[in-house]
Amino acid sequence: MTGPARATRRISVRDRTWAPFRTVYAFGRLRLPSPDDVRDLLLRLAEVEPQHPLLCVLEPTSAGPRLRSQAVSGAAVLAAHLDRVLAVTDETDPAALCDRLQADPVHDLAVALVLGLDPASDPASDPASDPASDPASDPAEREGCLAGSIAHAVGDGATKNRWLLGIAQLDLDLLRTPEQPRLPLVQAAWRTWGRRPQHAVAAVRAALPLGPGTEPTSEPRVPGPVGAPVTRSVLLPQAVVDAVRAERDRTGTSASVAALLMARTAAALAAEGISSAGCKVMADCRGSLGGAPVSGNFATGPWLDVDPTDAAALGAALKRVTAAGVPLVLLGAVTVRTGLRAALGRVGVVDVVGLPGEGRAARVDGPVPQRLTLSYQGRTGFERLPWTEPTEARAVIAAEPDGPGGVTVAFAAGPAGLEVDASFYPTVTDPGAVERALAAVAASGAPAEGIAV
Repeated sequence: MTGPARATRRISVRDRTWAPFRTVYAFGRLRLPSPDDVRDLLLRLAEVEPQHPLLCVLEPTSAGPRLRSQAVSGAAVLAAHLDRVLAVTDETDPAALCDRLQADPVHDLAVALVLGLDPASDPASDPASDPASDPASDPAEREGCLAGSIAHAVGDGATKNRWLLGIAQLDLDLLRTPEQPRLPLVQAAWRTWGRRPQHAVAAVRAALPLGPGTEPTSEPRVPGPVGAPVTRSVLLPQAVVDAVRAERDRTGTSASVAALLMARTAAALAAEGISSAGCKVMADCRGSLGGAPVSGNFATGPWLDVDPTDAAALGAALKRVTAAGVPLVLLGAVTVRTGLRAALGRVGVVDVVGLPGEGRAARVDGPVPQRLTLSYQGRTGFERLPWTEPTEARAVIAAEPDGPGGVTVAFAAGPAGLEVDASFYPTVTDPGAVERALAAVAASGAPAEGIAV
């Protein structure tokens, strides 16, 4: 017999590595469910999984954050929580909603959702409209934008993409946490090296060094608190991506399309003075589990000691570290490090980050390292979202950069092409320089095709 749900839910040590970060997503030109229908979906979720992050607040502890369910303390507490989780606005521009969510002060919500509903799509705004005259229409559906700000500690892109798809489609199964393999990191290591332990030693060696000895630095543009990050975006239509692929095939280069586009972006940033000693490239480790579902975080970013503007070198380095299992080594290493810090935090030896965004109050009064992080998501599932016009779809991903001088670039495939989103702190990095770099990336593919935002 199943007992009552516990009020708190532990966040795994592996996931607590990401406690300082949040990611903002915004999808434009969607057919959206009504706020009441989304709320009903979350109430149904509370019945079957009351400790789901959507129904929890983040609570700081000496060992890092944990989740406290708002679904086990009565209907009034849950209703008040859903009032905070789900906001409604008439802003339908994905970039504007990203700016708004990124600029929000630190808060304790694991997930915050926004439905940006276009007033013109409200049937009540057109007295001549008659939903009964069109049996295929759903009077509850509205056009607009779905946005979400999600604490990284509760899930990486693979997890968050599934939740947002579930919200847009009112699909409870997509929200529910799938059955998890026991000790997934241990299982992944066993599957990868169990019969070849010597290869694990080689992977550890290949993971070194973990970063550069020296890094280029930037002076803050506005000395003081680091503040909130911002994101600038460009959409590369599918014709541009296809042209890059055709060029690769014609020239016979060994670099993948992803490596070519990442290198072009790094080169455009470097031309604007935003350089980096090597780069980090995010890699999903779920393949090490043979396709078993893993919620939370199961990705990490190995540092590549290469010129990120050189597509061939970047692609070769990424293939090399992936084949060696370096991302899995790093995932294990950062998990151990986070576990040690949690143990020290419990006895008061170190301070452990409590809630995402606490670092925004830190002052930047001198030079800070410039760091480039690249994240390429070729298979996002975004094509399954209920777009009103797929060729005009926008999917903006606003990450939290790696430090005040960091720039994180997310590449995400969607039905209209490839979205390239660069996130950074404007207190250090010049927004104009980033905008010019993204415009150059669009122009390098097909001058008439790039659509800068």
